[in-house]
Amino acid sequence: MVSFGCMVFLSILYIISMSLYKGNERFICINLIIALIELLLVVFFCVGIDNRIDKIKFKKQCGETKATIYEIETKEKVIKDNDGKEKKEVKYIYHFSYSAMNTDDYRGSYTDFHKLHNEGDEITIYYNKENPKDYRLSISYLSLKFLISILILVSGLKIFEFLRVKKYEANEDL
Repeated sequence: MVSFGCMVFLSILYIISMSLYKGNERFICINLIIALIELLLVVFFCVGIDNRIDKIKFKKQCGETKATIYEIETKEKVIKDNDGKEKKEVKYIYHFSYSAMNTDDYRGSYTDFHKLHNEGDEITIYYNKENPKDYRLSISYLSLKFLISILILVSGLKIFEFLRVKKYEANEDL
């Protein structure tokens, strides 16, 4: 859904740029690349903020427990790369059981593309105390400093783009 919105937004930017700066395709192309970078950074920022809020709320009401891996399911898929070479992709599905709130019958699973564990291994999970079936493998999130640096980068790109347009308009008036 986000990618569709990005495509629509970029199409609108492209149409506006084409109508404002006819005959200067290089200028339009550079501005659209900058806009695309800005858009990707804003999407990354929004996803990071959403994840941060979710993990902070979850952290306030979660418990920590050990889960035991009781089965590892392996799924293999053969895919072709751009050169036509076949490559085997292996996906591991780790099934585990855990105890929460004095009940031993909770189960969960997660998928990874690396063999990280063996049957019988214990992993740490975090569960919602109000709904122990809701679990997370991690409660870490992006730091606020990192998210602010993304905003500063987007602002810097926006200022650079604004100054480029002003310079272009000044040179066109001559």
